Amino acid sequence: MEAKLIERVALNDEFQAACQRYAHGNGSSMAIAGEALRAAGMPELLQAAVLVRDYLHRNGTRQGDVPLALIEAIRATGAA
Repeated sequence: MEAKLIERVALNDEFQAACQRYAHGNGSSMAIAGEALRAAGMPELLQAAVLVRDYLHRNGTRQGDVPLALIEAIRATGAA
């Protein structure tokens, strides 16, 4: 199943386009991740990733604090 999921993502046109934009300097890793999660059929993980990113930016969290910040962001959504 994992191999099929990877193949589905890798062959997805939107994912490929996001990778090409990044390779040419006018894309972002967040766009690649977003397209990968969409192609995998996991939009709830995309939503969680966006919430975490926004939380980290708002709170000026350092990279070393990410695990704690992730827990706090998930709690803030009421999901935990």
